[in-house]
This record gives sequence, structure tokens and C-alpha cells, in this order.
Amino acid sequence: MKKLNLNIKSQLQSFSYGLFHDKLPEYKSLREALLKTGITESYEMYVSFMFFLSLIISIIAFFVSIFLHSIFLNINPIMAILPSSIATILTLLSSFLYWISYPIIIRKSREGEINSRLHFVTGYASILASYTNDLVEIFKELRDMERSKALRSVYNTFLKYVLFGGKSIKEALEETAKRCPSDKLASILTNLSAVYVTTGNIAEYLSREARELINLKMTRLQKLLSQLSVNAELYVGLIINGPLIFLILFTTLGSLMPGALPISTELLIILLIFLITPSLSVFFLAILISIIGREEI
Repeated sequence: MKKLNLNIKSQLQSFSYGLFHDKLPEYKSLREALLKTGITESYEMYVSFMFFLSLIISIIAFFVSIFLHSIFLNINPIMAILPSSIATILTLLSSFLYWISYPIIIRKSREGEINSRLHFVTGYASILASYTNDLVEIFKELRDMERSKALRSVYNTFLKYVLFGGKSIKEALEETAKRCPSDKLASILTNLSAVYVTTGNIAEYLSREARELINLKMTRLQKLLSQLSVNAELYVGLIINGPLIFLILFTTLGSLMPGALPISTELLIILLIFLITPSLSVFFLAILISIIGREEI
């Protein structure tokens, strides 16, 4: 069944490529994302299939929309053409957006995953390189200890080029760099290929890169700690002290001007406890998550 599905998909891709390959627009970011996320289809094949499937889905959406308007809203099929056409256009645009954004989002996600561990990777690689200059063995060791799927994919790409593709170490590093989701790691791989064929002192180069990445990581963590400290002070001031101060002021005004305030003190306390304070806490939690992001210590 799986083989049959693959054959059908391959035939549809070939058919769509024949229809659209000479009419395709150029999306540079999409082309780059396809190369760096490991998607096997070429840019021309992917975009052709994207147009073909989007058109098919839109046509189906048009007739389904007319059917639903007729059955559930009792609208004449002729009168349903306009709203169905709008639904079709929205479906087409949504489909295009999905197909274009999917590889780009995947690439950005993998780039963040790789960059968050680069200081570990280069540090460990420099230690391995101090014992051996065999990059194949170093990459095998890195792959075996790595828990990041994105990084393991990079290591496997290099090993496939060397062990099964017949490429030299330099060529494999350069080709792997072209397909690496992380621009920073791609730069390291490209420089590593140059160091390998010139001085051969890869341990020194990797050690230098590790120190720079660790320093950069420490700088980012210091900024993160500063932001967290500011937000902690804001949290104490607004979430803990703020409601108490407001309640005291409200109670004082109520005693000075009885009946002038729009709500009672009891209702205000209930709102503060069950609505305002939890809402502000959730708001600060969202801010905290956005600040921390994918930062990995």
C-alpha cells in the first residue's frame, strides 16, 4: 500500500511538473529552505506539485461549498456561486500559504534547535579533535551522542557523502554546509573544510569557535537574566502589591464618599481574586515564555 501511494504521488508530481515547470515564479527563501530542510523534491518539482494540489483542493472546495449552501442554507446553486467563489479563493490562498511557509518554518525551527547546542557541539568536537584528525570518526561520535534530530541529520548527511557518495572530506563538508539549516553551523563547516586542507589543525579551530560561542551564550544569558530581573520587579509591583494598594485606595474612597463608587468592596475583592490577578499572571507568564524562548543553558 505504501509503495502504491508513493507511485501515485510520483506520477502526480511528474504530471504537475509537466504542466507548470516552465511557468514557475521564483521564491528564493523557499528554494533555500527546501535545500536546507532535506526535502527530497527539487524546487521546480515541489512548487509544481504545490500549484497542482492547490488547484485541485480549490475546485473541490468550490463544489463542496455550493453543496453545503444548497443543503443547509437552502440557497439556489446559482446564487451560491459568488460565496462559493470567495471560499474557493480563500482556500487557494490558504493552500499556497501552507505549502510556501511549511519548509521555511521547518528550516527556522531546526536552525534554532541547532544554534542552541552549537557551543556544546564545537566544544566536544574540539576535545575529540585533540585525539584524532579523522573527521569521519569525529562525526560518528558526535552523531552517536547527539539528542537533537536536526544535528543528527547534519552529521548523517556528511557521513553519507563520505562513506557512500565517494566525496572527499572537503567536498563533503562543503556540500553538508549547503544543506545545513543553521547558517552559523554552515559557516563553521565551510571554514573547517578550509582548515582541514591547509593547516590540518582542526582542534585549534574548533576550540576557538567553541570559546566564541560560549562567550556569546554567556552574553545572551546575562541579558536574559537582566530581563527576568526587571520582569520579577514588575510582577511584584503589579501583581502582588498593585491589587492591595488599589483595594486600600478603593476602600478609603468608599468610606469617605459612601455610595459614590460604582461597585461594592466585596465585588471588587472577588474580581481581584478570580479575574484581574489571574489574568495579569497569565499575561506575565506569556511575557516570560516569549523572553526565554528556546534558550537552552
